Amino acid sequence: MKRFISLLLFALITIAGMAQTNPNRLIVVDKNGGYEGYVINRLDSIVFRTVSGEVKANIDFLGYEKNAQGNDVVKCNVTRTAACNGFKILVHPKSVIDQYKNDDALARYVDKNVQNTYYQDFANAELTGFDFELQANTAYSIVTVGIDEYGIASDVSRTDFTTPAANVVGNPSVTWEVIENTKNSFKLEVVPNADCAGYYVCRFDKGTAEEQFNTFGAWFGFANMGDMIKSWSRQKYTTQEVHEWTDCSPSTAYEVYILPVDVNDEYGSMVIAEVTTAGQGGTGTAEVTITIGDFGYELDDNGTKMYWQKVTYTPNDQTLLFRDMVITKEAYDNEFGDEGILNYLKEDKPYAGWDQYTTDEAQWNAEPNTDYIAFAIAKNANEEWGPLARKEFHTPAGTGVAPRFKSNNKLTLIQR
Repeated sequence: MKRFISLLLFALITIAGMAQTNPNRLIVVDKNGGYEGYVINRLDSIVFRTVSGEVKANIDFLGYEKNAQGNDVVKCNVTRTAACNGFKILVHPKSVIDQYKNDDALARYVDKNVQNTYYQDFANAELTGFDFELQANTAYSIVTVGIDEYGIASDVSRTDFTTPAANVVGNPSVTWEVIENTKNSFKLEVVPNADCAGYYVCRFDKGTAEEQFNTFGAWFGFANMGDMIKSWSRQKYTTQEVHEWTDCSPSTAYEVYILPVDVNDEYGSMVIAEVTTAGQGGTGTAEVTITIGDFGYELDDNGTKMYWQKVTYTPNDQTLLFRDMVITKEAYDNEFGDEGILNYLKEDKPYAGWDQYTTDEAQWNAEPNTDYIAFAIAKNANEEWGPLARKEFHTPAGTGVAPRFKSNNKLTLIQR
């Protein structure tokens, strides 16, 4: 009752305020950022009502099959709760439904994207008429949203199921062998068997393939992991091949996903090759030497000088990896200190270039006549951090090194 009175007072206060500012739209925003809009002059009243109990259409998955025409059929029961007047239902790849992190967002999605509303319970029902073909050996979700007596989309019910594996011709598969392994690269020989009409290959940092599928699957329309490997592979390989990756990091574990297919391009069982690159560094103290280089500038398209400072970070032979940065002395004194710098540099970050393995000749954005500090820290092969290296420097007040000559390369030579 207290909440009802508070909401009513809020509505009255809001309407009173509107009378003074003369807005002509009422926008109702939900917790997920979705909204409904109304023209105020068309509103008669704002009414609050109470619906007791769950407004849900519970799903009982019974099975999946292809009918005589080769069309997908999902069999299920749908039972409404007492407060559920009707419901909407859909089937999507599980990877798509997983993108909706709460039931409120999912309810809104189903309500906006499904036209038909059913006002009865169903027993041994057949769900047909899909506008896409369900893929073999793929996880899907059946989702319903209950509709209350006022036509409001309310509670969500969800059931996941996996379609049967495809009728694969033979047993398409591959064997693999690491034939070369260095600190920065490896070569993998893949040999298809007689039933394998081809295969697709994709490399990942170990343990990240599923994460990438969960992140990008819905965006790219991948129903399953096989779809992603097939799409991201450079090509379909049909013969024995040696695959090489040259952008690796030392002492790093990788997984190569290999998808074999039969003569009909049906997916066989995924083969995962695990490879760890050769290591570097020792068990002694890992250290980095910092050298301050040139200060200069480039001209942007508007002729404005964009200043930079070159700093070289050189690791010793005990270093497995290191990380580096430059910060203004003011920010160091007022915000970071050594503890803040150490916490920042020791934190694992997912972006490329954070872990350095060889001498880093960095070019940092910088301002003239400013105090800076360059920092670096390294870890050895035992993953023990060494001392924090630091080098203070002051950028010149002048213009620094002149910008490199830039040519537009658009000269035209004409025979006279």
